[in-house]
Amino acid sequence: MKSLSVLYSKKLFPSRALIYLILIFTLLNCNSAYPTNLESRDEKLSEGNAAFGEFKKDHSVFEIYSMYIIILIILQIGSLSTLYVILRTFIRWKRIDFSLNMTHKLPFYMALSDLIIYVALTVNLYYPLANMKPWPDHSCKIVSLVFFYSSLSNMILVGCLAVLSYFRVCKTMYYELGIMDYKLFLLPIVFPALISVPAWSHFGSDQYWCYSSRTSSFIPLTLLYVDIATLTISIFCYIAISYAINVVRSRNDNNNHTNNENNLFLPAYKKIVGYLFIYILQWTPVMVYVLIDTQQQTSMWVYVVCFSSLSIGGVLNAARYISNEGWWLKKENPEIASSTFRTDQMASNTVTTKSGQTETVSSQWNLPEDETNISSSLVEKSNKSSMEAGTAN
Repeated sequence: MKSLSVLYSKKLFPSRALIYLILIFTLLNCNSAYPTNLESRDEKLSEGNAAFGEFKKDHSVFEIYSMYIIILIILQIGSLSTLYVILRTFIRWKRIDFSLNMTHKLPFYMALSDLIIYVALTVNLYYPLANMKPWPDHSCKIVSLVFFYSSLSNMILVGCLAVLSYFRVCKTMYYELGIMDYKLFLLPIVFPALISVPAWSHFGSDQYWCYSSRTSSFIPLTLLYVDIATLTISIFCYIAISYAINVVRSRNDNNNHTNNENNLFLPAYKKIVGYLFIYILQWTPVMVYVLIDTQQQTSMWVYVVCFSSLSIGGVLNAARYISNEGWWLKKENPEIASSTFRTDQMASNTVTTKSGQTETVSSQWNLPEDETNISSSLVEKSNKSSMEAGTAN
């Protein structure tokens, strides 16, 4: 047995020695290369932490914690508000034959896009609050990309909704948006994706959060240009729709409120104008921050005020929704609920011409075709009844 074990160990010795030599050679190479890797890694980390280190020198720990906590608390309030609007809209959509009109889809889409931004900002700001240092380099790029993409998507979506509302109210023009309004989301999804490809190299750690590299202004300038364009479009559509509402109101006053179509027209488009105005209030302070950030002269409290306004936009959207629709859906019969829906649908399907007269058109914001046919027949019946009442008078 001894001779066999010695012979077996002698046969295995060359292979073991070769393995040991390979391990020693690898270990020596790793030890010689390890300091250089550490230096390069430290250089990357120092570049990412330089701005945050200056920020910690200029402000006390209490101020830094206060900044992050204030923004995160307001973000959670905004997130709960958007979840409320989403839940209310889903319950209404499920209760009334899986169909919604424009006055309910507009706040729903705004709340959904706002929620994505709030989640991205919460993830962005929680790490530096918990660790008192910015995100690592690659993770910071991913977090910055999510916020950049969701912000651009939100701006473009609201701009598309504003243009759609303008053509619907003021130009009596309709566009077929397809099943689940998929055509409405093509531009908000595709355009930010195309812009994010060249923007990848410009993402990085900012002074307070993961946003843009301090040596590049590509990210803030892109957001600034898109925000200015969207705000300009939204303000133009807001003024045009408000003017159309004032024209109809003045004609109602002259006719002693005898036009039933105009009476349906006013509440529906007042809701749309209110939601557009909330977007203008929400993104104007953020545009101020982005404009200052292009000069790399942002203040900590300017950052707090601007991004708190972004979160308050979700709260205002929910408050406007509650003022329009009530705190919660009342328990009522399906026939009463469907008749209420159709009355609101007739109001949202009423458009005004340049001469100030109103016309009714078929809705493209509803999925079932039967609901559209029923609502159009109801509109025709209401028109006939109003004409008969006018001739009788």
